[in-house]
Amino acid sequence: MQEGKMENKLKQIITGLSGFLILDLYFNVTTHFLSNSILQFCCLLLFFPLASYIAKLNGLKGISGIGLRRSSNSLKQFSVSFLIGFGFWTLMYTVYWSLGKYEVIGIKTGLDAWITLIPILAFFSVP
Repeated sequence: MQEGKMENKLKQIITGLSGFLILDLYFNVTTHFLSNSILQFCCLLLFFPLASYIAKLNGLKGISGIGLRRSSNSLKQFSVSFLIGFGFWTLMYTVYWSLGKYEVIGIKTGLDAWITLIPILAFFSVP
């Protein structure tokens, strides 16, 4: 019985990480390799239905299951997803840096940083 639980947990971890990689690739490909702003916007709108579908594949209740709602468990869900995302981004930039493909060419001004942060904060506050 214990072996079945462990196998099920491993399957959940693998499908969860695979889903995250798919969403990460989708988001990065649509924002970095498409030059048409309207097409980028449409693809970004499709991100949420794709995220909901992948969450359902992982046994969650759609997009609310990945923390896009407020509940007593939201902080835990956000923390785990943030750590997974931060870990993959750290890995990606470490690989880029080790291959010599990462170079800092400047630092954003305060206003540029706020223009970037406002949409991020708006999406994190969606109930």
